[in-house]
Amino acid sequence: RKVLYLSHFSLQLIHFLTLVMMEAVYLTQKANGHYEFINYWIWAGYMFPPFWIIRFACGCMLGFQFLESRPDKQPSAWKWGVVCDIMTLGLILCYALMIYFGVDIEVRFSYTSYLEDRMYCGVTPRLAVPIFMPYIYSLAVGRGITCYLLSLKPIVSLSGASYAMYLLHQPVFEWWSYFIHGEFWTQRKRFEWFSPDPITLDWAETLVVLILTVLFAVFVTWLV
Repeated sequence: RKVLYLSHFSLQLIHFLTLVMMEAVYLTQKANGHYEFINYWIWAGYMFPPFWIIRFACGCMLGFQFLESRPDKQPSAWKWGVVCDIMTLGLILCYALMIYFGVDIEVRFSYTSYLEDRMYCGVTPRLAVPIFMPYIYSLAVGRGITCYLLSLKPIVSLSGASYAMYLLHQPVFEWWSYFIHGEFWTQRKRFEWFSPDPITLDWAETLVVLILTVLFAVFVTWLV
């Protein structure tokens, strides 16, 4: 078990160092004016396996730790339910505060350029991997209010359409924008890859579009 924990810690450290390397190379190439290289370097950060395999390995190691310790079979399993519910409330609170304070959905990490903004959009969320690992672990234990709600039959029935939700959210957003705002794909991308800039929606519209995406994904999955 100690070997598993040490291996997991080592992978998390390597993951962090990979992000540091990505940032260092970006800043070096930016200073030298190699913007063509930067385009493909950031693309690699999203798509190239060496940048992804470490996070995949962290997930595998988390699974090995779960199977080794089986926290769901321990008397202290309820504690993981508390951890899960606290983290869920934290996420909901963050969302509510963003709405309350009017934080724009399109908050940018950098105003130097859209390319640099995409760089930090790719790097910054990955720093949260060590935070969300306990959340995934606690969800696997299956205790607490969060796990109870997610195990309800209507929610479980949506699991088969989860990948369709991921694939179809962009078209649903685009068609919503076209029919409601009269704009379709008007914000062109400012660099050589990835999707265009996000469509501007307010918070209420975002919730409606999310619901429509789920319904459309379920329908498409049913057809297939």
